[in-house]
Amino acid sequence: GEYGKLPKELRGRVVDLEHCVQSDEVRKRHRPLEHLPLSCEFQLAEVDMSPLVSKDVLRVFAPKFKERADARRKQEKRDAQAR
Repeated sequence: GEYGKLPKELRGRVVDLEHCVQSDEVRKRHRPLEHLPLSCEFQLAEVDMSPLVSKDVLRVFAPKFKERADARRKQEKRDAQAR
């Protein structure tokens, strides 16, 4: 796809925020953010896309959505036990 075809604004419910520190490894995983300087801190927002995309698209990515939701639940459980 082309970045020029993306909407200028996207609104949705934030599901999770991931804190990142720019490194060579992070640059490889998130190529659109490779221009950020090394050691730069930033957050990636996971947004609930269900109201924005077709059911067919949701079905294609359903396994990944489930994997991420399961990981969030496990992390929440670990955080709760650590308190």
